[in-house]
Parts: sequence; C-alpha cells; structure tokens
Amino acid sequence: MFIEEQEKVLKNEKKNMIVSASAGSGKTYVLIQYICRLVCEKRVPIKKLLILTFTKAAATEMKERLLKALKEQKMDDFILKQIDDLSVSNISTIHSFCEYCLKKYANILKLNENFEIADENVSRKLKISALKNVLNKFKEN
Repeated sequence: MFIEEQEKVLKNEKKNMIVSASAGSGKTYVLIQYICRLVCEKRVPIKKLLILTFTKAAATEMKERLLKALKEQKMDDFILKQIDDLSVSNISTIHSFCEYCLKKYANILKLNENFEIADENVSRKLKISALKNVLNKFKEN
C-alpha cells in the first residue's frame, strides 16, 4: 500500500523527476517500482534513464534492487537485455556523473583530460587559501 506522496511518484508521466524524502520513507522502493514500470511496461531501455543519488551506497543499492525487481518480471528478450545493460547503466552519484561528463567532454571544455577531483583535504586547503587571498585583497583596499 502506497501513501499519497508515493502514488504521485508512481503516476508521474513527466520525463524529469526529483524525489526527495527522509531516510526510511520508502524512496528507493517507490523509485524501483517506477523504474520497473518504465522498463517493463513502457519498454524504456535502461540505458536511456539517468538515475542520480547522493551516495555510492545508495547507487549500489538502487542497482541491486532494480536487478532483483527485473529478474522477478516475465522474461523476454527486451527484459533480458535490460538486465544485461544494468551494469553499464547511468545509475550513479551526482558527483560521479558530473566527473564522467567533464572527462567525456574535456576537449570541448578545454580541460586537461587528466584532471582529478580534489579530495576533502585538498578541497579544504584550497578553500582556506582562497579565503586568505580574498581577505588579503580586502585589507589592501
């Protein structure tokens, strides 16, 4: 049984959707049902979907649950192909998807193809350095 908010997600016909709710509210379950319906009933290939989460754990869980849900469907060539394509589907964290896009289009964006994403320590040091530079400029004026 779904609550009203969950039903809205399941009945959504829009191409883009953001689902935001607290932990333990059933987001992943509802999204898996929605994605399964898209794939199995509307025959939308899994490779055509972009599913983003905030954590690697959530992305992994989403793929695992989707695999289980797809395996429970009546099998045909299309569903088998979607199960096969799941390992290379666009189900990831927002950060890893952005990194993928930056690397894929590095030449167009005039970025060094070997760039790396700064970890927390490097990021913190860069922020502190930037703040010091701003404060020094402010003192000069």
